[in-house]
Amino acid sequence: MSVSEDWCWVEGLSRRKAAKKEGVSRHAVRMALSSAAPPRYRLTRSRPRPVLGRVQPVIAEMLRSDEGKPRKQRHTAHRIFARLRDEYGYQGSEPSVRRCVAELRHKQPEAFVPLAYEPGTEAQVDFGEAQVVIAGVRQEVQLFCMKLAYSRLPFVMAFPHQRQEAFFEGHREAFRFFGGPPPADLRQPESGRKADPGGAQPAVAGGFSEPAGPLPVR
Repeated sequence: MSVSEDWCWVEGLSRRKAAKKEGVSRHAVRMALSSAAPPRYRLTRSRPRPVLGRVQPVIAEMLRSDEGKPRKQRHTAHRIFARLRDEYGYQGSEPSVRRCVAELRHKQPEAFVPLAYEPGTEAQVDFGEAQVVIAGVRQEVQLFCMKLAYSRLPFVMAFPHQRQEAFFEGHREAFRFFGGPPPADLRQPESGRKADPGGAQPAVAGGFSEPAGPLPVR
């Protein structure tokens, strides 16, 4: 219990009188009474780093140079510290460098590669599962799903299995729905249907003749 709390709860003084006795503001007394734990110190501005601040731009440049490199070829915090010490005469500690590297890496925005498709040229294909009720009986069905990459227009058809005949029949019905086959579809790998779509590979729809041109724009 703080002294301000003691004045108010034990002595029965008002906040104004407790603030006057303590020489603090009434807001400070109110904050002390509103929380059972003492308030934590909040850093309003970053502390100066006279030693690290001089080499912080160098650290940032090292991290920027790592972009696009394989993971094993990137700078570790220890390697950055060693280079700063040997090449720039850095006299600070390694933990300070490690904290700086972590902060800079956290601030770096994630890189995204935008995907752009021409209308009617590509479709994404995969199977999924769903629970349905047929004739009052709940059962699991396999959903053949095709979606145009440009418009995201979907086609879904249910099958009792994922065998080749379902795969071909799904394509035929999807092509009929879309008005023709796209030049290429993007299929999920058989070994990981739930994997990242980036692992899909473009391929001409097997078992069908290769189309002469794109679909009508949808």
